[in-house]
Amino acid sequence: MSISSDVTESGSPESPPPAEPKGRSLGNRLARLVVWTVLGTVVFAVVVGAFIWRSLDAIPKVPVEIETARSRLTEVTGEDLAEQQAIAADLEAQVLAAAAGADEVVVDPDFLETQRLALEDRSVDDIAIEFARAVPVADAVYDSYLLIGSDLSEALADVIIYVLLPRDGSDPVLTSLPRDLYLPNPCTQQNSRINAALNGCGEFANGPELLGLMVEDFTGIPVDHFAIVNFEGFADVVDAFGGLEICVEYPVKDSKSFLSLPAGCTQADGETVLQWVRSRNTRELVDGVWRTQEGVDDFVRQERQQQILLGMAAKLGSFSSITAFSRVVNGLAGAVTFDTGLSVPGLVQTAWDFRGIDLTTIDQVSVLTTSFRTEYGALVELPAESFTDALEAASLDRQTAGG
Repeated sequence: MSISSDVTESGSPESPPPAEPKGRSLGNRLARLVVWTVLGTVVFAVVVGAFIWRSLDAIPKVPVEIETARSRLTEVTGEDLAEQQAIAADLEAQVLAAAAGADEVVVDPDFLETQRLALEDRSVDDIAIEFARAVPVADAVYDSYLLIGSDLSEALADVIIYVLLPRDGSDPVLTSLPRDLYLPNPCTQQNSRINAALNGCGEFANGPELLGLMVEDFTGIPVDHFAIVNFEGFADVVDAFGGLEICVEYPVKDSKSFLSLPAGCTQADGETVLQWVRSRNTRELVDGVWRTQEGVDDFVRQERQQQILLGMAAKLGSFSSITAFSRVVNGLAGAVTFDTGLSVPGLVQTAWDFRGIDLTTIDQVSVLTTSFRTEYGALVELPAESFTDALEAASLDRQTAGG
């Protein structure tokens, strides 16, 4: 006799398994969905993180040993010194020729004597050295980042921004150093414009090392890390940030930098931001007439550069996802050169730390200078105060404003 499948050996019908309560079944499905969502997010984050890591690791890096370079520069004597002075003079002549081609006024070298008399018969070399002595600051006080924007030749620094992050958590400091700041150059053992240091000193010091030395000597603050941004790459980085806002009262243009902006605020792309930062001949349309915008000089350009940098820093805080952040990192890979001492984790941590900085608390330090014509007829800026004094003045101004 056959036995039905729903009857046990004892002859009793087999009881079906108890039904799972509907609420519990739904809860289990939701739990599984959450688990798979979390796992998927983790896998995605790992993949994107690996992409970011590879992009950062692909960023060009150069060795920068500032103190080693300082020691090597003591060996620049005799023929080596004469050669470096000749190279510096040739570079200065090229800059002067470019300035003349850009319709900048070039004063006859005889004007130098008048300038010297105006400076109370003191040697301009002595004056530059006198005000270039800052009070040395211990390396443990700041994490410092020297940001350099090179010109198209890559032999001169067009933008020099020094970012100081106090290790005690106090307010960050941001300063732009005029590219024509006239300071003692340890390579030529003469004064030179600070931006020419990016050309280096032969086998004795590369460009970042020589520029870092001149910045250290002037500010008294050791340079920890640096980044060089080329102009073409700068536009890509701004685009990766989604562009930046530029606001002007009147329509402006500059035929030399190809700038053209309407009145009001414009969400500008990277190329337009670059034109704005580089513009030295800004014109504005007022009452139907184009006129040269007053006061546009290197100091105005420095203010623009600082505002652009702060705008990009503010954008860091708006990234809500690692994907958005990865686009910026990918843009950096083709635009920036870092020092070898800045590791990939350090890069990520530094960038992410900027998300939490209140940009209104940043001290923007400006150094007083006085214009001067060199014996070559080139316009330079002599420091009229030490960086130590400028830093203290900025701190006092903030305390007064806050009180």
